[in-house]
Amino acid sequence: HESYIGSQFTGRVEELTRVGDHPAIIPSIEGWARIYGENTITVDPHDDPYWRGFLVS
Repeated sequence: HESYIGSQFTGRVEELTRVGDHPAIIPSIEGWARIYGENTITVDPHDDPYWRGFLVS
């Protein structure tokens, strides 16, 4: 994939696997980028209904 500023990243599926009863993949991503900022995301398991994540199908 090439971004609007010209950086390129390549993603691949390295391996098919399972997480519990669910099919899953082990991905890899290669490329380079400059660090322009840093972000920390904090979730509250008592207040956030999606703290364990969600599935898009």
